[in-house]
Amino acid sequence: SHFIKSPNIKNFKDQDYSLLKEDCKSKEKLFEDREFQVDPQLLTDKTRDNESGKIQWHRPHAICTQQGINEGPKMFGVECHRSDIKQGEIGNCWFVAALTSLVQSKDVIQELIPSDQDFQTDHYHGIFRFRFWAFDERHEVLVDDRLPTVNGQLIYLKSETKNNLDNGSMLEAAVDLCGGIPRRIPLQNLENLFHIIHNDMLQGAVLGWGLNIEKTTQGEEKGLKGNHVYPIITARAIKPLNSEVVQLIYMKDPHGDGQQWTGNWGNEDEKWWKTDRDTRNSFESEWKRNGHFHMPVEECVNYFDKLEICYLDPSDMEEEDSSRKLRLTQSFGKWINMKDGDPFTIDSASSMTDLHSCIVSLRQMNMGEKAFFGFKVNDHSKTEVYTSGKLLNYREQSDRLRLTVGKYHLKPRRRNTNNLDDTEGEYFLRVFVEV
Repeated sequence: SHFIKSPNIKNFKDQDYSLLKEDCKSKEKLFEDREFQVDPQLLTDKTRDNESGKIQWHRPHAICTQQGINEGPKMFGVECHRSDIKQGEIGNCWFVAALTSLVQSKDVIQELIPSDQDFQTDHYHGIFRFRFWAFDERHEVLVDDRLPTVNGQLIYLKSETKNNLDNGSMLEAAVDLCGGIPRRIPLQNLENLFHIIHNDMLQGAVLGWGLNIEKTTQGEEKGLKGNHVYPIITARAIKPLNSEVVQLIYMKDPHGDGQQWTGNWGNEDEKWWKTDRDTRNSFESEWKRNGHFHMPVEECVNYFDKLEICYLDPSDMEEEDSSRKLRLTQSFGKWINMKDGDPFTIDSASSMTDLHSCIVSLRQMNMGEKAFFGFKVNDHSKTEVYTSGKLLNYREQSDRLRLTVGKYHLKPRRRNTNNLDDTEGEYFLRVFVEV
């Protein structure tokens, strides 16, 4: 995949992993990160208010000792599973949802967390590195392993397995972790939702959704949560006895607190007793995992707002298999004093087909408050052949176009807002053309 491997790696804050680790080794000390020092101000307001004076910062070995875990800490267990990741006190279900979906992809995890680091080797010096994606580059971020605890228990994002210590917007978090292409699909009048989810999951894409704000009350009555993200695990079709096939979406609540969907085909629904014994037995272990549940696809359309997808590879956005490659062109541009950005040419003359794919991804950069933006595409005669529609204040917008052979101009669009008058906004544009 184009995104999983990145040849460009930059040191965040100019911290060099090898040099700092060697310094710790020569001085026989554990690393303490000067760029992220232990301080109560790093904690959330809620944590400081509720746990003031109780918080202690410990390294993983000390935490394991306090909890009586003889094996000691591990970066990864024998096998990673989505249910291993549990949200702590920070309201970051969006990050947990993205990580939950990506943890099954070994290539992504190895790129995000280099494998040459652990707690069990002679090379342990309390320093760890993680690589996050931003604008076609990986930024290597170094941290020490001092963690906030109360009564010996981790209080933020943690592993469900006690000695495993790996671990906004779900879509934005997924892009930052893997560098993929984001896409949002409204669920209204969407007839092939099950097909989309099933196929995209096979491609390794990250999928999730949140409760429609207009259905918050009805959803909460059925066990769903407002202002929350549910990562999708898979799509399944089952056939109850003497009945038609039912299309189910299997998902997880990052909180893992036992609250979950109680409607049709929920874990306690009697409809499961109308399936054969093998089907019930295959799902029995999943029902025991807190926050994991099934919903019929038609109920998902009824309660959720839009499907959010992060494609690890742009070719996965294709509705049909294609052997043709995608050529990437990317550029940085500016909206100056709220004017539209400069045109960008899509040269598709190298394509040998009448229609070919073009994937466009436009992202705002360094915006304290996101502007409303989108893009349109004109052909050589300045006739508009595509528009992203209503301008939206997302961080990044993407779509797949089908174009005939020729040259086109892509024009980013940005709407003036009261809070962003007279500012210069920058954008990052990626264009993938089928060749």
